[in-house]
Amino acid sequence: MTRERLIRLIWILTGVLLALSVAAFLLAGKTPQNPHEQPTLSQSEDKTPESNEDTGGDTSTQETPGEADDSTETQLPTPDIFPDTIGLYIPVGDGTKDRELIGELQAKRTAKKDIDCFEAIASGEERLKGKSFSGIWNDAWNAHANTQDAKIGYFISFALQDGSVVEKILLKPSDGKDFYSYVEVYMYDDIHQTPGVRYSHLEDKDMEEDTIISSIKLTSGSKIAQVGDIRLTAFIYNDPRQVESGVYTGDVSATVVIPK
Repeated sequence: MTRERLIRLIWILTGVLLALSVAAFLLAGKTPQNPHEQPTLSQSEDKTPESNEDTGGDTSTQETPGEADDSTETQLPTPDIFPDTIGLYIPVGDGTKDRELIGELQAKRTAKKDIDCFEAIASGEERLKGKSFSGIWNDAWNAHANTQDAKIGYFISFALQDGSVVEKILLKPSDGKDFYSYVEVYMYDDIHQTPGVRYSHLEDKDMEEDTIISSIKLTSGSKIAQVGDIRLTAFIYNDPRQVESGVYTGDVSATVVIPK
């Protein structure tokens, strides 16, 4: 080996040893990592869990099922109904002024002839005694408290030969005009009348705040032959909400059936 090559080899070995020394020095200055230590997430790496697991029992941010929505409108309850009873009556056929409760009436049907007049009285007694209808009606009505806002309404239903059904709530005289050719309806306020003075059926223009439709007369229309069984219901209501949308939602009513 020549002198020049030997000198080059010595310089190479010296450089390698120097590099190894520097590396050893740098490694000696580092703290070895604990293999059991869990890495800590940085702020940018931290994530909020999507589920409610491991929240340490803190439910302050959880939504409680069934919580009331403050924006929901509160529904006011409809008032109780007074009087709390009603019946449909007709005069007793013994010549007295007494009235008898009726649930079914067999009646002959002849076009343009009356079927009968039904009286709505705040009672459920089988027979009511008195000297006049208005006297009997007032005695029964005044036996109940809180009647100052009470009204009487009616509901009629019957089927026709073609299979269609007529159903209508009756709160004023004109409510019966749609089926007049089948069954004619006439309403009366027998309470606000002058004793001994004749009076006629109500018209819409006669309806006032204190009007009481105390009786209702059914008359056979020109097409009565097409009408099946007739169901007439009288009911008490104290609030317009109890007759909204043409449906009675109260529970004080009485029905009479008039078979064909």
